[in-house]
Amino acid sequence: MENVNAISSTEKYQKAPEEVYQYQKDGNAEAMFKHVYNQFDSQVKLPLQLNISKPCKDELLSNKLREEGNLVYKRKKFQEALEKYNKCILSAPHPKLSCKKIDKNEYNSLAKGYANRSAVLFQLQEYEMCIRDIYRSISLCSSKITQFKLEERKVKCLIAVERYKEAQEILKTCKLILKNLQIEDKVKESYKNELSKFLDQCDNGMKKGKHRNKKKNRYEEIKCADASASFSSDDVIFAYNNPTPPSLDDEPNPTIPAFSRALNLQYSADQGRYVVATRDIKPG
Repeated sequence: MENVNAISSTEKYQKAPEEVYQYQKDGNAEAMFKHVYNQFDSQVKLPLQLNISKPCKDELLSNKLREEGNLVYKRKKFQEALEKYNKCILSAPHPKLSCKKIDKNEYNSLAKGYANRSAVLFQLQEYEMCIRDIYRSISLCSSKITQFKLEERKVKCLIAVERYKEAQEILKTCKLILKNLQIEDKVKESYKNELSKFLDQCDNGMKKGKHRNKKKNRYEEIKCADASASFSSDDVIFAYNNPTPPSLDDEPNPTIPAFSRALNLQYSADQGRYVVATRDIKPG
């Protein structure tokens, strides 16, 4: 009896592609799914609702890891601190990839994680990566004093890589933020003196002809004067530059659009479904 059921199921499976193609033409995805699902008696026995625990971020864990990172950072164990901050960022709640505007008060742990990691990257002289984390943190940060300190760190990075003209532009942003900060006059004056020193370094570097051309950086599209920019999906996934999908040299398959016309889907009882080439295909 089991063999009869198996044969019956196989016959149904072999007929399925033709019937599925008809549903594809009609554009009724729900009806197509129901049809395929009901083809096999064994499918009915599968649970329709699986009890799978949903992975989630943990803000408390993120804060704990950041504090641990701060302790080792103070002891100048920068590699260990970097590892802690990496885990802090991974554990922190992230904005959804689809969101264009975010509430910056919701992602403090992530913003602080990026800010602290930028500090250790600066100490490790990884200036480009430091600048990237600064942009990320500012796009999530609601604290003006933190924004100022991050912009100031960005100036230090740019001076370190002899990009003085860019540093001068960021110094203007620093002055604008500092002007509106509600802090003690002594502290504000101290910051002003620091900015003046940075400006002198930029001027001296430009006079000596050491200035390097501005490097293209896609993070620069996040404007930091008021840190009101949106947080893009690319920033959420740590700035990985997704490669451009390869294009088909041949025409798309009429029944399987993602395939080339040179491929065909076939079925056999011993191998199941598999793809075969209908003509010679050159490597690459």
